[in-house]
Amino acid sequence: MVAALAGEPKTPSQGRRGTDAADPVVLANHVVYIDTHVVSRANRDLGLIAVIRDRTDIVSLTDRLETVASMTEALRVQRHEFANRLHVTAGLMDAGRVSDARGYLDDVLQASRTPGGPFAGEHLTEPFLVSLVEAKGAQAGERGVRLSVGLDSLVRGVVSAPADVATVLANLIENAVSAAVCGRQPGWVEVELLDDGDTLVMTVADSGQGVPNGARVFSDVRSTDLDPGEVHGRGIGLPLVSEIAARLGGEVWLADAGGRDGNGAVFCARLPGVMGAPARPAQGEEQ
Repeated sequence: MVAALAGEPKTPSQGRRGTDAADPVVLANHVVYIDTHVVSRANRDLGLIAVIRDRTDIVSLTDRLETVASMTEALRVQRHEFANRLHVTAGLMDAGRVSDARGYLDDVLQASRTPGGPFAGEHLTEPFLVSLVEAKGAQAGERGVRLSVGLDSLVRGVVSAPADVATVLANLIENAVSAAVCGRQPGWVEVELLDDGDTLVMTVADSGQGVPNGARVFSDVRSTDLDPGEVHGRGIGLPLVSEIAARLGGEVWLADAGGRDGNGAVFCARLPGVMGAPARPAQGEEQ
């Protein structure tokens, strides 16, 4: 899309001066890049041309791809851990320590029966959310940040809009992890998830330095406008998350800016229409 803001159409003989790099801006549910170029001829300024490129679908697909990549990375970590356990078991058996090998396997089996996983714990059992939290937890661990699910979490339904839920939750967690890396150590991020009918409510807190006063976390903030410590709101993550929530009839808000007593920021999101009723057990199955 090309918009001529002033002057006449540019011909090959005309010069062109302006910016070559575009910055992402969120406008009415669209992520667009805007290039501006000054048009001149014979040292005479003829006006300005703006080139607007809609990249909404590309950004959406990129977010989905990043979610899949996160889960793939989590599976890689789990595979590596499984291989380590096999080596330990084989080593114990080769050494004739069968009883120790049996005890080790019993511990592994007991851990595998725990709902959720090492990051989700016993407080989250919804399969999609568990997978997403586990993936983000593995990534956070590689950056020295501990991700956990709060004790007050309770999700009884099943996710029916995984793309929207993944984009919102993943962006909030990634921003929180980045903030925790810049805050006091060891860093931590805590996620709480609650559902009420078809609505999912999520809260993400971190141990970072908080959100500075006056920071425009939900506007079209450009990375050059931010100081290195202002990790919340960098790029188009939070503006895009806010647009997704608004499209669903929900909202994303900053519940606590933090920055005091060693506590970071707390972000909340309410997403209506993204949860379905829990599946009923088949006849004959245990209730």
